[in-house]
Amino acid sequence: MTARTLELLFLGTGGAVVSRDRGHPGLLVRYGDTKLLIDCGEGVQRRALRYGESLHDLDAVLVTHHHTDHVAGIPPLVTTLDMLHGRRVRVYGPPVTGEEAVDVSGLDQVEYREVEPGDRLKVGELTVRVHESRHAVPTVSYRLETPRIPGRADPELIEEVPPEERRRVLLEGRRPYSITRPGRLSVYVTGDGRPADPEAVRGCQVLVHEACFLDPEEARRYRHSTPREAAEVAREAGVTLLLLTHLSPKVEEAEALRRAREVFPNALVAAEGMRVRLRR
Repeated sequence: MTARTLELLFLGTGGAVVSRDRGHPGLLVRYGDTKLLIDCGEGVQRRALRYGESLHDLDAVLVTHHHTDHVAGIPPLVTTLDMLHGRRVRVYGPPVTGEEAVDVSGLDQVEYREVEPGDRLKVGELTVRVHESRHAVPTVSYRLETPRIPGRADPELIEEVPPEERRRVLLEGRRPYSITRPGRLSVYVTGDGRPADPEAVRGCQVLVHEACFLDPEEARRYRHSTPREAAEVAREAGVTLLLLTHLSPKVEEAEALRRAREVFPNALVAAEGMRVRLRR
């Protein structure tokens, strides 16, 4: 993975009830040598192997909340890493409260760090900003940002710049030596809950948003979102791509996509094994 590429690999795209094609949530994020996992439902470790990825070198697991479908894969994952590598796993997440919450923070193999909206974390090379998500238990969303990536050099003109000055010239986007603008890659990943705040998402290239139900009343009742509501956030925030995930088995993919694209045409329904690469 190059320093110009941020990769998302979907390891689980379903809701609390799994289906033949969708398991419990898990999203692997890679940038350079940094690798983190957002949520870890049942079966995520095995699906990573199926798609040619190992979770043995994770920098951290980011938990959006402590419902079973989002954390049930953590005990087997951390047990594997302890048995094979003798290492603990750093897990970030909101407070563990409520009768429905499953507490993984006390596992011997886990180094748990509690987060709240407004926190700013550094995980490897990535900056992670924590935002609120309105759900039945304390839930957060995560905004991930890369460092500032230099512009691409004009291969002939850059030779005019002393080698020790070239990175600074490209980070400044100085013309004519830099033929593309410098900048960051960023993605916003919602936890379960009602639609994200577009202002928190603004400036991201990609929005990964839950779309558990088609019916707006059902979504409100259970504090989830619909594909149309996710699309409205994407449109208002000005992202480039919307990826819908956390679909209930009752939701037909084609209908979810149709409703989202009525509002925001550049939308996709995430499938397990789907890789999305952002590049500068």
